[in-house]
Amino acid sequence: MKDLSESVLSKVRTEAQTLLRKAEEEARHNLEKAKKSRRAEIEKETRRLLAKAETEAARIKAHAVMQARNRIATAKAEVIAEIKRRAQTELDRVPVDPGSLEILIAEAIEALDNPSRVTVAVRAEDLETARSAIAGDPRLSEAVRYIAERPLPGGVVTENADGSLLVDNTFPTRLDRLVPRLLPRFRKELFHET
Repeated sequence: MKDLSESVLSKVRTEAQTLLRKAEEEARHNLEKAKKSRRAEIEKETRRLLAKAETEAARIKAHAVMQARNRIATAKAEVIAEIKRRAQTELDRVPVDPGSLEILIAEAIEALDNPSRVTVAVRAEDLETARSAIAGDPRLSEAVRYIAERPLPGGVVTENADGSLLVDNTFPTRLDRLVPRLLPRFRKELFHET
């Protein structure tokens, strides 16, 4: 019986060792599988976080670019406004020559529907020049009913006979119309844009 029990015990030990090896092998396999799964999860999370960070970085960069462009546009607008302000200051300082004033008056009268019995308004310092210009041109003399002095910034304002239509041909108005046409030139010469 001793042989039998030793034989059974030996067989049980062998089976136990086989089971133990299989269990250890399965544990190692499960451990490797868990490690791979963990690495995959970490890599997936890392990619997700990197994508999120890249998206946020792109958003921040786009916002910064937009802010920079806005600041540049504001600075350019300020430069153009300063040029316009200086031009207006110079126009206010320099008296208008008779030929230029005559052109301003003629343009403003032509813009009226019925250019007869027109009132022409000019600033005080241009009143005598306007009278001379109108008196020297038969077309203007015929159209103009009255020459008025008004607190204008330079240039001319005309008004039809019944006062229903007014044409502003003052320097600031002309400058407002001129600046948009000059913007491409300003951009090229001042800001080196093409």
